[in-house]
Amino acid sequence: MTEKNKIKTIDDIRENIREYHKKHCEKRKLKRRELFLQRNQLKFEKIKQTNPDPPSRKCPKCNIDIYYVNNRNLSMADQKKSLCNYCKGSICGRIIPYNKGKYTLTLEQRKINNRNTQLKRNFGITNDDYNKLFNEQNGKCKICGIHKNQLNKNLCVDHNHNSGKIRGLLCQKCNAGLGAFNDQTTIISSALNYLQSYHFSS
Repeated sequence: MTEKNKIKTIDDIRENIREYHKKHCEKRKLKRRELFLQRNQLKFEKIKQTNPDPPSRKCPKCNIDIYYVNNRNLSMADQKKSLCNYCKGSICGRIIPYNKGKYTLTLEQRKINNRNTQLKRNFGITNDDYNKLFNEQNGKCKICGIHKNQLNKNLCVDHNHNSGKIRGLLCQKCNAGLGAFNDQTTIISSALNYLQSYHFSS
């Protein structure tokens, strides 16, 4: 097995990325600058089709001419002292290479970050809040009492759809059951009476 095919550690990958970016930093900057100038020229030509003398201003950082569709956009940019897209770093997507973030964190750290993002977006809690609830329930569903180790997936976060308040952690079946009954206690009570009457009649 050659050195190239050997499995590298995270630190080796990070160091290789740093060296690569140092070596090609100026080359990337020139390419981004050239691309930006081309796009700026195309934008200028497009604006000139409807406005022969479009309003313009200088970028505060690189001093390049920036063209605007109308004077309102120009005045707003002046108030905010807006930079051109190149100086903002939006050319070619990002200034930081797209693959840098992939290796700055370990796989476990990325999973935790993704989990935090998902919980924050859907329920307004963090992974620490989830773990606190999990420990309070001893890792069991709050309704049926089944343990997480007996399930293929994590316990679901159950919340009030009107107020958004977190009620607890449930297994997937219990959570889906409450959702099927639309969280209506009258329907759930009716279903309980139905099952009890069927049980006694048999």
